[in-house]
Amino acid sequence: MRAKKAPKHISVKISLIRKALKNAVTPARRAALKKQLKAAKKVAALKKALKKADSYQREEILKKLSIAKRYLKKVAAKAAATRPKPIRARIAAVKAKLARAKNPVRRALLKKQLKLAKKVAALKKSLRNARGEARQEIKARLLSVRK
Repeated sequence: MRAKKAPKHISVKISLIRKALKNAVTPARRAALKKQLKAAKKVAALKKALKKADSYQREEILKKLSIAKRYLKKVAAKAAATRPKPIRARIAAVKAKLARAKNPVRRALLKKQLKLAKKVAALKKSLRNARGEARQEIKARLLSVRK
C-alpha cells in the first residue's frame, strides 16, 4: 500500500496553476486553468475569512468552503484532462489516423499535423541538450511552432 501524499497548501496550488497557465498553449487548456485558478483563489479567500470569523459566522463560511472545495476538485479534474499528451504518443496517434484515412483532404491535414509534431519532437530533443542562449532560442522556436 502506497503512502498518501500530504495535501498541498492552497497558495502552493495557486502558484502551480499560474505556472501551468503561463505555459499553456491551447485555448481550451487556458480556459480550464483560468477557471481552476479562480476557484482556488475563492477557496483561499474563504480560508482567510474563516480565520477572522466569529463563532456564528464560522458555520456559514465552513459551508461555503466545502462547496468551494468540491467545485475546485471538479474544475481541477477538467483542467487535468486538458493536459497535452507526450509528443511521442501524439505522433503515434496521428500515424494511426493517417493509416485509416481515405479522404485526400483529411490525409493532407494529417500529414501536415505529423510533420509539425515531428518538428516539435526534434526541437524538444535539442532543448534537452542545449545550454544558455541557445536554450532560449530553441524555446522561442518551439513556442512559434506550437502556435
